[in-house]
Amino acid sequence: MNMKKSIFLFVILAFALNAYAYDFMVANEDGAELCYQIIGTDRTEVRLTHERGSNSGWDSTSVNYPNLRVEVLRIPETVVYDNKSYVVTAIDYSTFSCVKTLKKVILPKTVKSIFPFAFNYYSGIEEIVVDEENSVYTAKDGILYSKDMKRLCCYPPCKKDSIYIIPEGPQTVEMCAFLLLRNLRDITFPLSLKEMENLAMVDTVIRRAVFQDSVRILDYGSVSLMADEIVLGNQVGHLISHL
Repeated sequence: MNMKKSIFLFVILAFALNAYAYDFMVANEDGAELCYQIIGTDRTEVRLTHERGSNSGWDSTSVNYPNLRVEVLRIPETVVYDNKSYVVTAIDYSTFSCVKTLKKVILPKTVKSIFPFAFNYYSGIEEIVVDEENSVYTAKDGILYSKDMKRLCCYPPCKKDSIYIIPEGPQTVEMCAFLLLRNLRDITFPLSLKEMENLAMVDTVIRRAVFQDSVRILDYGSVSLMADEIVLGNQVGHLISHL
């Protein structure tokens, strides 16, 4: 990764890991204590955020939930604190960053906003599941998409597949959707893809990446990876840089 992109990513991650605050902790139905921040004009909604461990760094040794040991986590629709009920509508930046024990996250129908790298960056997550009644998000093959399948939001960093062909439909890959992937070695992007957001695919070592002819927008810094082979369609625009 070149120096500019490395510094930019460091600044974003450092901000996300330090700019946190939570109003209370509540245990979910499985007994896992989660942190919430009250949001919304009427103060009836909460954003799921993180606790942050004693290690203050943002490297692979730090954890945002030092006591979270479950492999499967079901995020609740509502939580009750101090005799008041709150609806869980958002998930904060880097909420589960560096939580290596967590393998599967199940999202409720109430979550409408998920911030970048909420589930990746040295986490152990292999699969994301979304309630079918959620109007904003869905999941396919354990990967998080927008409900209309036009945006690919997050590829779990420890998903076990080594080869993935993204189905037709997504037009945008969101920021940090592919970050520090452990097992993926061969990926093909669909003809429907139009845009890779900034830092959409970074710090990933793969064998082969295929970008088809319809991809016309690759923002500066959107793709930074080490690959044996990168296949570019004739109309792929802008640049792709290598680590």
